[in-house]
Amino acid sequence: MPNSCLILGAGIAGLTAARHLTQAGLTVTLLDKGHRPGGRLATRRLSPDATGDTGAQFFTVRSPQFHSAVDAWLARGWVSPWFTEHDHTRYRATGGMKQLALHLAAGLDIHSQAQVTRIESSSHRWTLTTQAGLTYSADLLIATAPVPQLQDLLPDLPLPALTYDPCFCLLLSTALPSRLPDPGCLRPASGPLAWIADNQRKGLSGSPLLTLHSTPDFARTYFNHPADEVEHLLRLAAAPYLSSPVLASHLHRWKFSQPTATYPEPCFSLEHPAPLTLAGDAFAGPRVEGAYLSGLAAALRHTPSNPKNS
Repeated sequence: MPNSCLILGAGIAGLTAARHLTQAGLTVTLLDKGHRPGGRLATRRLSPDATGDTGAQFFTVRSPQFHSAVDAWLARGWVSPWFTEHDHTRYRATGGMKQLALHLAAGLDIHSQAQVTRIESSSHRWTLTTQAGLTYSADLLIATAPVPQLQDLLPDLPLPALTYDPCFCLLLSTALPSRLPDPGCLRPASGPLAWIADNQRKGLSGSPLLTLHSTPDFARTYFNHPADEVEHLLRLAAAPYLSSPVLASHLHRWKFSQPTATYPEPCFSLEHPAPLTLAGDAFAGPRVEGAYLSGLAAALRHTPSNPKNS
């Protein structure tokens, strides 16, 4: 069993692995290139009264392991039910998905804005170097970043060939509530929009704020186009659901939004040149639950027993 672990990526998979490995007695350090932990558990504020989720919009529960974790989150007030569809409850995070990530990150050793530019191994240990020139070493490396990014850093290792769909997220703040049907979200049947939701009716925003997610095809076609062109096209698609002019907006590009296919196992491991495990939603399913289960599987692979879910 290793004594120390570096985790690359502080999204739901990395945070889950870190919490369980820490409970098992390992010294765990997380490195994340973002400004804060969470990855696609992301929330943005356009004004003091307008807040919206930009990445994962909700999550469902299907497995006993995730059910145990969500029960604990419900008891702590971190999450609550939003609506039920096809016999599965959609859960929202209190204060936004970013806030759930911050709860899970509490007490962990997380280094944000740590862009890793080099990964090396020697004497059965890993050393990661950041863009700022800082180095971190440990016995075990768990990497939860998108696999194409890892392939650039570890070109000599036989990593699985996994691909991802891109996505645009556009936030639109308006004066009046949207025309969306209850419960305040919709998956359009055609056009460039895959998802549209009103964060006010979701219970997150104090004023009407729409989250628009594009389809993968639209994102692939326009990913490198100017932001104003992309926003114009998405606004046109959203026009039937708006009842007043847009007050403010924000466009975000998710290059690795969702895996196009998943690996057949919940994580991927190599023992040479040093212990390495890959985890994330590309391994256990393209959902919040999948990322959680993959992070849990990665942790359990390197611990002697099953720590309590949290």
